[in-house]
Amino acid sequence: MSNSKSNANKKSRITSIETYLVNIPVKTKEEFGEEGAFPFRVSYGSLDGLKRVFLKLEATTENGEKYVGWGESSPLYPYSNEDALSVFGKLKFYYSSALQGIIIDGSTPQKAKERVDEVLSAINPFCSGERLNFLQTAIDYALHDLAGKLTKTPVFKLLNPNAKSEDIQGTPCWSISCNNNDYEREIEESKRFAKEGYALKLKLGSDLDANILATIALLNEYSNGDYPDIRIRADANAAMSPEEYRAYEERVSQAVKQDDLKQVQFYVEEPIDSKRYGYQILGDLIRSTRWKIMADESLYTLEDAHKLIDLAGDSKKLLFNVKVQKVGG
Repeated sequence: MSNSKSNANKKSRITSIETYLVNIPVKTKEEFGEEGAFPFRVSYGSLDGLKRVFLKLEATTENGEKYVGWGESSPLYPYSNEDALSVFGKLKFYYSSALQGIIIDGSTPQKAKERVDEVLSAINPFCSGERLNFLQTAIDYALHDLAGKLTKTPVFKLLNPNAKSEDIQGTPCWSISCNNNDYEREIEESKRFAKEGYALKLKLGSDLDANILATIALLNEYSNGDYPDIRIRADANAAMSPEEYRAYEERVSQAVKQDDLKQVQFYVEEPIDSKRYGYQILGDLIRSTRWKIMADESLYTLEDAHKLIDLAGDSKKLLFNVKVQKVGG
């Protein structure tokens, strides 16, 4: 009887919704000093902060207990036409009313997950025929977080009841930007993170020569055996032409000894714009390059993944960067 009553009390209603628009500094003066707080440059521009939208859902059970679920949206050009301000406005003035009063049955993880799926399917925001994936992600995260807290179940268990905590693995990544002449300082700063087990990502810029010099400096710094098997990624964000990528690959390969390169796990992320040059050209690069290639901007759907696998043939050099927010949660 008491167990039945306890389960009944786990039915909760969303009673409060708050949205926050936040600018998170990429690098702070407190961490790196006045000289260290330079902008973070990537191929499509400079960033001195990242705008994020946070969604807070508060639910109240029948016996007055309160639970909070948090969601986040991190829209970033060139992944989407959405931006933080538009996501914030739509959540605050349109979709908050759709979430207000929703009841979630938290008596079992399965029932909570089924209800979350129902709500997400009903909301499913579109604008001008395009799904608003980054907006949907904030709602998706917040509802799953709330369901997990109601049922005292980790979200990964809600998604897959058979999953085990030891199956959840990951490596934090520290990003470096070319910053033209500042990349040497950034590489030096990265060492303290590499010692803590971080992977490293070099965000390439729009200057091919600077990209080559920065990549060579980074690989020479970390291919001396002091950081065995460290993961190093050069992320072009689709900024190079096929010819520029060939020149980049050739000049870096000439400057870094291949035996030294075996000390690290090196790969290049999204070297060219597949929408501009075509998936066939990207597939040709994957098959013929010396290094592994990671797909990011070219990967939005399962159909994209199958297309890339087919074009890469039997190549073991294809990697995928699966961003949850690109697909809406």
